[in-house]
Order: sequence, then structure tokens, then C-alpha cells
Amino acid sequence: MRLLNTRTGKFCWVADPNTIHYAILSHTWTSDAEGGEQSYADILSLQLGVASVAPVLTQARDLWNFFLHYVWAPTASEPHSILSHPKLKDKIRRVCEVARGDGYDLVWIDSCCIDKSSSEELSEAINSMYQWYSLADICYVYLSDVHDNDGSPEPPSSAFWKSRWHKRGWTLQELIAPKQVVFMT
Repeated sequence: MRLLNTRTGKFCWVADPNTIHYAILSHTWTSDAEGGEQSYADILSLQLGVASVAPVLTQARDLWNFFLHYVWAPTASEPHSILSHPKLKDKIRRVCEVARGDGYDLVWIDSCCIDKSSSEELSEAINSMYQWYSLADICYVYLSDVHDNDGSPEPPSSAFWKSRWHKRGWTLQELIAPKQVVFMT
């Protein structure tokens, strides 16, 4: 399971998610017309730029060696953070900030923590998602179409209840599997 370090924006691979504490994000994906989502490759590109790594990694061996040589411990003083990078989407920056504020060093975000170019990794992620949501200490639900000034979420006609998040296929497992769910706008 690949997670994002909330202090640095670097990826971290964890073989057994039972052994760690982490947050997870549930959200609706933005369309390409709305700016799209940042993928694993997009975030990796930002990480490579921040780390000032110049060589182009063209072979899988080179990529593997890169990860072996750039292993880090999650510390507050990490010098190479992508979290202030101007090309990082606010959704990712904000969930890292909130999770870090709640004491979590790691967060899982489906749009960027899965290498979708690998059919094996994508298949494993799809088959493991319920487990990953249930193992997360907290699930942040980001409602991109609800705004802070939209009033009370109570009435069935409120923006909260009309959010497109409630109408998608993955919502049920992402709502019932986690130990705790927190809605964010």
C-alpha cells in the first residue's frame, strides 16, 4: 500500500497496513474539464522536481534504484517537501494539512497513491479498498461541491445532501468501513 507522507508529500510503501496509523480520503474525482486529478505519475514528477533529480528515469530498474536511494523517515524537519509546490492541487495539500494537524503522518488518496499504469497494482488496490478504509483511523470525506457558507447540513434539501459524493458507487463502503468519518468542504 502506497501512502503519502503528510509532512513531505513523499510516497511511502507499507507492506502491511495493519501495522500503521493512517488517514484516508474519500472524494469525488474532478473531470479533466475541471482540471482533473493528480495521478501517481503527476505527484512523482513533483517529487522528482523538488528533490532536484535531473536524470530521466527510463527503465524500471532506474526507478527502483531511485526509491531505494531516496528512503526517508517522516520527520517535521524534512527539507524536500512538495506540499508548498504551486502545482500541487489544493485538495491534496489540504488533506495533508488536516491529517497532519490531527496527528497522522500518512494519508492514502486513491487518485495519487495508486499507479494506474500497473494493472496488477490497480487490481490489488480495487480488491483491497474496503480493507484499507476499515484499517484507516479516520476517513476524511471531501465534498468539493459544498461550501462553508452553504448553511446547515441538516435539511434534506441542503447542499450537503445534494452533494455528488452521495450519488457515486464507492460511497457506501467508504462510509461504513472506516472507524471515524469526518466531512470537509
